[in-house]
Amino acid sequence: MRLSPTLDRADDELVFPDLSKWIALYIYDCGQRLYQPETLSHYQNALKRFERWYETVLEGKQIDRRNGKQFAY
Repeated sequence: MRLSPTLDRADDELVFPDLSKWIALYIYDCGQRLYQPETLSHYQNALKRFERWYETVLEGKQIDRRNGKQFAY
């Protein structure tokens, strides 16, 4: 993927302006690389679960080892 998150805060917190847009761009990029439809569907489902977790559980906090493990479970 050609884009990357920005580090534009003083405390170097990652800022995702629109996570759903990033997911759509990533899935599009994977489609351009001729990934199988099943693979694209799996990626999209996993990233949508991450998006919901990121927006509801984290509430603007940074991802760290503890809350990253929470997502994995």
